[in-house]
Amino acid sequence: MEFFKRTFSFPRGSVGISLQSDGVSIAHVERLKNSALNLHYAEFFPYQDLREAVDLLKMVSRRKNFPHADCVAILDPGNYQLLQVEPPEVPEAEIRSAVRWQVKDLLNYDVDEAVLDVFLVPKAGFRKNRIAFVVASPKETILGQVGLLRDARLDVAAVDIPEMVLRNIGSRLPEAREGLALLCLQKSSGLILLIRDAAVYLVRKINFGLNQMFVSNAGEDGKVLFDENGLGNHHLEKLVLEIQRSLDYFESGFNLSGINHLVVAPMEEEHPELIPFFARNLSINVRPLDTIELFGSNSQLSPSLQARCLTAIGGALRGMAEAA
Repeated sequence: MEFFKRTFSFPRGSVGISLQSDGVSIAHVERLKNSALNLHYAEFFPYQDLREAVDLLKMVSRRKNFPHADCVAILDPGNYQLLQVEPPEVPEAEIRSAVRWQVKDLLNYDVDEAVLDVFLVPKAGFRKNRIAFVVASPKETILGQVGLLRDARLDVAAVDIPEMVLRNIGSRLPEAREGLALLCLQKSSGLILLIRDAAVYLVRKINFGLNQMFVSNAGEDGKVLFDENGLGNHHLEKLVLEIQRSLDYFESGFNLSGINHLVVAPMEEEHPELIPFFARNLSINVRPLDTIELFGSNSQLSPSLQARCLTAIGGALRGMAEAA
């Protein structure tokens, strides 16, 4: 079994499984004979406890014939830390060992009990020092999640995190060559990823989400109170600022041409007014993401199901190399 970033290929397809606080999302991606990718299955199941999750996974695995597919387990955000460091100048094969001393004081447990991996950001422009993202998770957490999936009779080939499986989606979009910002908004949190080609340059976590932006700003009639510039909605104003800061950092920090594309991931509740709002306030190209563009018309899912299954879909894409 591989952790986090190891490179491998699942020629017959793979299954992404994302255990979340209130349910589990499952996605199965396969490559067809014409080399096109097919989203064979995607679903979200709510559950009350982990025992119920095992039973659900057993049922779906049996019905959909997953036991012979390689599975990628995606950690819940509460089960790991993603840290940014400037790693020492050592051979790439030694970086994981070298960064341990850099992150040991940032963990609330002994670094010897951690599973670590490192994702290097490509060098660019005048920047002298490398930047790396370090993923850290307690061994006990990793083994617990893997054990749970194995109890469901699934073959776990890899463990991943939401930020990196979302990269698997963003890097397949047409804007990836020029660079794009991928915005994912959930009920109580959000995430901004800056992606160029297949690399993540920046991860910015948002500590508020759709509930704070819309529910807490609704009037007596249920309508959200803000004008076309977001004035009156503190969280929307702050979100625009966070996106702009991310774009500015990419251009100045890496001395690269600016990113002119914002792709907004599907949300559990549709808010189409956000697309023109971002376009007005950021002066870049803004569009929504639909997974149909990755898999074709046979894989049409509702926006709410896409939102629930997005990390599972990204996990299933991990071993699916681009067709030649």
